[in-house]
Order: sequence, then structure tokens, then C-alpha cells
Amino acid sequence: MLDNTGSSPFSEVASNITTISFSDDFLSSTWTTNLRSCDYWFSNMTNLTTLDVSKFKIPNVVSTNSMFEGCTNLAKINSGDNDD
Repeated sequence: MLDNTGSSPFSEVASNITTISFSDDFLSSTWTTNLRSCDYWFSNMTNLTTLDVSKFKIPNVVSTNSMFEGCTNLAKINSGDNDD
């Protein structure tokens, strides 16, 4: 489960992650709609290069502390706002 415990829930495999895909079920779930924190979600994913969050429905998020900390190769985040 993604949470705000101060580390990524993927910390043991973070450096191996290159691509992230979210299912439609996850993106439209009540869980994501009620989410308040995205702290550390993608932290230390050093090989992550592109992330598509264009379908995220997270209207109640108020904190994104260290969300991308250590993502040294992240070159593009598609937010859906006129991204190419």
C-alpha cells in the first residue's frame, strides 16, 4: 500500500523500476479519490525515465513531499496538460 511512512513502498526494488503502469481500476478507485498524501511514491526510482499520471484522479492530495526524490533519470512527466 502506498502511504506516507517516510519511504517508498517499493524501496527494495526502486532502482529496478523503469516503467510504471496503473490500471484503470486503480486510477478510478475510491482509495485514490480519498488519498491525502503522495509522499515518497516514486522516491529513489533511479531508472524511471517517463511517468504518465494524466489519468490520476487525486483531488484531495495535499502533500507530495519527496515524491520524486532520487529520480535522477526522470525526464518526462505526462500530466495531461498539453503534454506532447
